Amino acid sequence: MKISMLLYPVDDINTALPLFVDGLGMNVKFRDGERYRALDGGPLTIALVAGDERIVERVALTLRVDGNDDLYARRWRAS
Repeated sequence: MKISMLLYPVDDINTALPLFVDGLGMNVKFRDGERYRALDGGPLTIALVAGDERIVERVALTLRVDGNDDLYARRWRAS
């Protein structure tokens, strides 16, 4: 398991973006309208989320788990 992304909720992408791009020197990896920007944070993607993409109210981490199929299979066998 490893941390794969940091969700950073913002009210407005265009207002928040200069801090990360100009101030911290991050590059935009992906854009989805005015609701989502994925920024290159090295091993960690920083995702600015607004509007419909703002599924959290505080900064949150997402985890990547290897072997999801095995994890689910063990869970269902245990039930």
